[in-house]
Amino acid sequence: MSGPLSKIASALLSTVPTLLTILLMIFFTLPIRLPFFELMPMIIAVASVYYWSIYRPELMPVGAVFLIGLVHDFFSGGPFAVMALALLALHLVTLTQRETLASKTFLVIWLSVVLVGLVPTLLVWFIYMIYFGQLLNPTPFVFQYLAVIILYPLLAEFFNVSRIRLLKI
Repeated sequence: MSGPLSKIASALLSTVPTLLTILLMIFFTLPIRLPFFELMPMIIAVASVYYWSIYRPELMPVGAVFLIGLVHDFFSGGPFAVMALALLALHLVTLTQRETLASKTFLVIWLSVVLVGLVPTLLVWFIYMIYFGQLLNPTPFVFQYLAVIILYPLLAEFFNVSRIRLLKI
């Protein structure tokens, strides 16, 4: 396939990471009563931005990161654009380390989630404290941070399979 159809197909494929992330986040906003179900949109957003920023940053541009954050903020009911800013910070930090991380083993990348995952967690906590004008209990934020670390391997495998099967890259 060549010409205009090839360009359209290529453009559509380049939206796969963003659309996949948004669809997963929306799915996990359904009113299903399972433990920790409501945390999944944030976990998916952080894991997706981190994964794609390392392995295919051209498929996770700044605009897509911001959109994912806005969708999260809309469905979570939290202060608007907070998660968008946190994901942009995560994206920026990850891009600065991309060259180093891309060639490392999965274990090293997973361990780096421990450090990099602090960026959105602390930023959201700090902005929420400013927004609400009071010191907030860090426990929910710590719990979300730990959930990202624990679930990252599963989500990374899902994104990896998506990258290989859907994008054939």
